[in-house]
Amino acid sequence: MKEVRPYTENEEIANGLTHALGIVLGIVGTVALCLKSSSGVEWVAALVYGVSLVALYSASTTYHLVKPPKRKAIFKKFDHAGIYVLIAGTYTPFLLLNIDSGRGLIVLGVLWLSALAGILYKFFFIHKMKKFSTVLYLLMGWVPAITFPTLYEVVGPDGVFWIVAGGVLYSSGVIFYADKVRPYRHAIWHVFVLMASIAHFIAIYAYSFPNSVR
Repeated sequence: MKEVRPYTENEEIANGLTHALGIVLGIVGTVALCLKSSSGVEWVAALVYGVSLVALYSASTTYHLVKPPKRKAIFKKFDHAGIYVLIAGTYTPFLLLNIDSGRGLIVLGVLWLSALAGILYKFFFIHKMKKFSTVLYLLMGWVPAITFPTLYEVVGPDGVFWIVAGGVLYSSGVIFYADKVRPYRHAIWHVFVLMASIAHFIAIYAYSFPNSVR
């Protein structure tokens, strides 16, 4: 088993700056979605998604740029827990706006309960069931695929393309996330996360909101 090589100072700066860009893009995207919203439900969807996006990138940036070990350990938990929140937040507009049936709300409820379970795990059970975290990330990312046939009818093939593209980018980036020695491996992972977030934003802004059924 390869030993994990600690990040250099320059790598940590790169890790932080790549997601600092995510904060800026997240704020701009949230404002754009709020301006596009034409109903209370759309406002809720925009804010839930936007807050989850900005929260994740803020926690990640702070974790990588802060230096005191105790503070770094605290923000590491927020960073990792934020991934669960972002997954649930990203799917919220689709499940809330584009599926006019109880199934969408059920899947949405399952996602947010899973996010809560992930948060509790990261804060209180981090040293137990170490594979639980990765498995839950992937399950949360792909479980909503059961709604894709309905989403396809509402947002069309282009909308589904961008949703799937985001999922593929996240999943592909895991290769670098799991790497233990490659220089700037984590910054590369962050770039994949950024690209995935952009793909999902395109799907939400250009296809989810214009085709809201609520």
